[in-house]
Amino acid sequence: MVETDQGKQEFPINIDCEILPVFTMTVTTPPGGVSYSHVIVNDPPQDKEVLVTVLSNLHKPYQVLQDIQAGMTNEKGKEFDSKYFTLQVEIPSGQKGQTNFTEFSPVQTGEYPVFSSDSLGSPTTFKVVYRLQGYKQMNSGNFSAPIRFSLNQK
Repeated sequence: MVETDQGKQEFPINIDCEILPVFTMTVTTPPGGVSYSHVIVNDPPQDKEVLVTVLSNLHKPYQVLQDIQAGMTNEKGKEFDSKYFTLQVEIPSGQKGQTNFTEFSPVQTGEYPVFSSDSLGSPTTFKVVYRLQGYKQMNSGNFSAPIRFSLNQK
């Protein structure tokens, strides 16, 4: 529509828009990554939060996978008992998607889904909370494990 002193006049025009596909994931880790320092037997549990944000306009379902190829170890290579290294996924209300980790569960090695989108592949933001709890007969020290996330279309 064009407006002048003489009035308004409509002119039809053709507009072409190209919307580029978006399918990305951002992972925000705590400073120093998922590592725990000075872990001893009687310590209270230590939590580390990883924030995962997925943006997609593809309208297709997807999964966020976690891959841990080795267990949690200290600087001397001593492994931490995996039943005391757990994770929980927190999906805020209003966000779409689901997880099998609504309660703290032992972290397993290998690659497996920690989040599945709804059938429309809606964008989301969620937290993965890792908890390390000291236990009897453990080797004290500083513990870390390399954790990798990947985004896969279903």
